[in-house]
Amino acid sequence: MDIQAHKLNPDLLPQLIQELADIIGLAAALKLVKAYPGVSLYIPANPHPDHPLASIIGFDALCELSKVYAQETLTLPKLDAAERQIKHQVVAEMLDQNHSIRTVALATGYTSRRIQQLRSHHFTNPQTDLFKD
Repeated sequence: MDIQAHKLNPDLLPQLIQELADIIGLAAALKLVKAYPGVSLYIPANPHPDHPLASIIGFDALCELSKVYAQETLTLPKLDAAERQIKHQVVAEMLDQNHSIRTVALATGYTSRRIQQLRSHHFTNPQTDLFKD
């Protein structure tokens, strides 16, 4: 499942991703983390347009990143929690639309059993929002 910036609550992301998002925008930060999940990444002091990072986030974003993190090595987090957040949101939306458990499982990559667990754990009834207390 592809991570889309508009579906995420940025406050739930790891601190480094939030910092990157403040500098280069959330969409570019997610592209960067998706390209280098859980590994170290060196930020050049004097980036050039054909730098590999420029092809991922754009040269302007790379220049902005370089202003803050020049010659630093960042260890980028994985986005497992963010992916779960989106998948749970999709589950909630699909169940609210009365899709079958089987259809929701196939769409999200979860098992039918996991969809049942999410539904019973997060919903007091099928029309309740997954993210409300």
